[in-house]
Amino acid sequence: MSGLADSVEHWIAVSPGPSAGFTRAIDELARERPVVLLDLSGGRVQGFVIAAAGTVSGTLVNDMLVHARGTPWLVLPQERCGALGLAPLGRSPRPDALRFYTSIEARAGVTTGVSAHDRALTMRVAAAPEASRETISTPGHVMPIGVPADGMLRRAFGVDAALALTSRAGDSGAAICAILDTHGEPSGGEATRRYARERSLALVSTVEVLDAHLSERKLVRPDGEEILETAVGTVPARTYVDRLDRRHFALTWGEVRAAQGPVLTAIHVRDTLRDLFEDGPHGPRARIDRTLARLAGAGVAVMLSLADSSAPWHGGDVRSELLSTKLRLHVAKAILRDLGIDRVRTT
Repeated sequence: MSGLADSVEHWIAVSPGPSAGFTRAIDELARERPVVLLDLSGGRVQGFVIAAAGTVSGTLVNDMLVHARGTPWLVLPQERCGALGLAPLGRSPRPDALRFYTSIEARAGVTTGVSAHDRALTMRVAAAPEASRETISTPGHVMPIGVPADGMLRRAFGVDAALALTSRAGDSGAAICAILDTHGEPSGGEATRRYARERSLALVSTVEVLDAHLSERKLVRPDGEEILETAVGTVPARTYVDRLDRRHFALTWGEVRAAQGPVLTAIHVRDTLRDLFEDGPHGPRARIDRTLARLAGAGVAVMLSLADSSAPWHGGDVRSELLSTKLRLHVAKAILRDLGIDRVRTT
């Protein structure tokens, strides 16, 4: 059995909306103010200054260069980069690698192109709904990063979260700049929080953006019903497919939709090799059989058998596992709600 059960119980019972940090960040971006993003997706915590590309000013780009010390980049959907005729710079064998595109310049209204004013103008022109190959030229002084449409589902990097934030605020692009310390190294968690605090900027993390993003999307669809033979007899099961084409199962006992109060729920995250080879009285299969017996004896209960969601996340560190866990929890929530369950218990 997964160790996530207690977390799921609290999360399903409370069903929180977007965090206060996420809500404030969206409000600030909509008011044309920058926000600070705390990126928890990689091997180290890192901070970024984020602004809506369609309204970014030369003053803000200058602040990024002087105070954040990083290089301002432009984040756009990959489809927009293609529509602008931009070519990707190289191809990495890593599926989660950032994709940079040919540097750009606004075709009109710039001088050298390198000034803060000119870079801001280039970002605004490229992010405008009417932008086309005729409104920009290459090469230039602004480097675009193309983000795939499913970036928040497959990796939730800082650039993915930045575009998700500005899109929610009504803009089609994001200006992003890494916050660096005096030695030119990426800022850690405390330095990033201090940067936001000293400038009275809203602070939001990639995990908060991911939570809000996943809660607003239809993550699973029903894909049939069947009867499974188990250690406790035949059990009806529903199959679900998520947006990454992984299959999940919900085994049910009794009339779960008519249940009064929390429904006894167990969650099993499938790991084919572990489930196959770690057999014995204390192995996964024995634990599952004991759980099935407990659920069957409850009269009304459900067991979710979830596909392992670690595949899309890369790095193998604590932060990657955290993002993977978030996806599992939201998939579980979506399935339980489809079953008519809004509260669960695990004991």
